[in-house]
Amino acid sequence: MAGQGIYAFLLNAKSGRIVADMNALELGDRTLLELDRRLIDLVIPTLERYRFAEKVQISDQKDALHEIALHGPRGIEILSELGATVNALSPIGSTAAEILKTPAVIWRGDPAGV
Repeated sequence: MAGQGIYAFLLNAKSGRIVADMNALELGDRTLLELDRRLIDLVIPTLERYRFAEKVQISDQKDALHEIALHGPRGIEILSELGATVNALSPIGSTAAEILKTPAVIWRGDPAGV
């Protein structure tokens, strides 16, 4: 469902070992996988092996998208000052917005569970 996400592991099919950990963010028209950029060249071919739908495209967006982290209780207030309208998000929840007239995906990471 759009606006929801999950913390997930990509496992090696033979050994069960972790290939990568990531946040999967469902946006409705696309799904973003937020992960360590150093693992992208390993993750894409792994996912391509299991792709069964021709309409699914897997692409490397590391040079097109950027990530900025805000920490603390004033996060929504700061986003508002930058022009984004954001309501409280559930853990790993996401929403589309504009920051300084630039399209953005805003999501709440919650690695500490607080």
